[in-house]
Amino acid sequence: MTGGASRRGPVAARALLLAGLAVTAGLDGAAAAGARSQPAPAPVWPWCAEYDMEGAVVNCGFATREQCLATVSGVGGGCRPNRAAMPVRPDPLPPPERRRPPS
Repeated sequence: MTGGASRRGPVAARALLLAGLAVTAGLDGAAAAGARSQPAPAPVWPWCAEYDMEGAVVNCGFATREQCLATVSGVGGGCRPNRAAMPVRPDPLPPPERRRPPS
């Protein structure tokens, strides 16, 4: 009986290990599938067209000013930089530390 029990131990351990690996692989695959299902963020283009409708129609989907101007020519409107695409200025440097004069 001792011989049979010792053979079952490694087999059971191997089966448990394989089951654990299968579960882990399944979770990794599910996480990867979830990551793929997220939509990519929309690009922020640097130029916007404002059509002559009292500012009601704005299209910020242009890579260049020329592309924007070509789109509004003939239909009316103008082009402006996209404020959302403007680079954010870094905070100014803090003032330098004042050194105390020697006493």
